[in-house]
Amino acid sequence: MRHTLQRGGFTIVEVIIVLAVSSTLIMSGLLIFSGRRQSTEFRQASREIQSQIEDIINNVTVGYYAKTTDFSCSADSSGSTPTLSTTPTQQGANLECVFLGRAVQFNKNWDYYIIYNIVGRRTTGGVFSRAVANMVEAKPILASISSSQSSYPETSVQQRLGSFKFGSMKYGTGLSNDSSAVAFISPFPGVIGADITSGSPVLKMYSASIPEQDQSVFVDWFRANSTGLLETPQVEICFDSQSTDQSFYVTIGGSNQQTTTSSRIDAGACS
Repeated sequence: MRHTLQRGGFTIVEVIIVLAVSSTLIMSGLLIFSGRRQSTEFRQASREIQSQIEDIINNVTVGYYAKTTDFSCSADSSGSTPTLSTTPTQQGANLECVFLGRAVQFNKNWDYYIIYNIVGRRTTGGVFSRAVANMVEAKPILASISSSQSSYPETSVQQRLGSFKFGSMKYGTGLSNDSSAVAFISPFPGVIGADITSGSPVLKMYSASIPEQDQSVFVDWFRANSTGLLETPQVEICFDSQSTDQSFYVTIGGSNQQTTTSSRIDAGACS
């Protein structure tokens, strides 16, 4: 009697099942890895944006002017808005004007935000001229080109947002007002010494219900409305992630601490 040898192995159905299970496990692993990578990149990008904002605040607090170009600034004795020109003048030699701080502008259509240098009068002018003590006396302008400042120097800087886009900005008590820009102003020459905490001048924030605008339009808007900007105790800027369904909030100020920042991550888009 002959015995037929049975060969070991898998049927086609068994092979298909093994391949299907293996493929599912591989895909699950790739999705988990991809999700963790996106989460890591999101958090790294979030920290970078918060650090950039903190650098702007710190530079204004210590009076650091990031020189992008030399220019001249003059302010006549009538107390009018200062005038800038591209004539090179050594930094610190513009005796009629003073570096007041920086303004930061956002727009949902941009993949960047713009940082401006704010320049103002150093003295009020007139017979009883004295150091300026507020926005009205300083008459701040942005050192940037616009339709009304076509011959002015361009000192603004664009800062890329990377994997984020601007979502919203709120300011004021209770963060109930919308805006698209905020100004960080160091103490005015006429009040330095009046607002001192631990030996350092206190930076102040200013904003208003500023609509999203092109750069040139905003520069002109600032020139016309800077004296009407309102001091605000708190600003919150929200950024939407372009790679995950998350948003990142940076809160500046609060509890009488206008030089501090805090942050949080939320699910979904900016509200």
